[in-house]
Amino acid sequence: MVRAQIILEPTQKQALDKLAKETHTSLSAVIREMIDHQLRIREEDQLRKAALLLRQHYLKDNELTSFSSIEVEDLHEEG
Repeated sequence: MVRAQIILEPTQKQALDKLAKETHTSLSAVIREMIDHQLRIREEDQLRKAALLLRQHYLKDNELTSFSSIEVEDLHEEG
């Protein structure tokens, strides 16, 4: 881990201290958990946006879906 210094509003510090006390953990652990949570949300949002973009390409480009119309029986007949 690396040490980081942050400046908090008094109300933020009070809320974090209260949460740390309620969860029987350190202030640092509470802050790390909150940071991890926000990073996961951001990553999920980026993945969601990428999936929507890919979906648009998938729906517009017939070449991307051309193999999905091939029947399994057709493949066995050719082989």
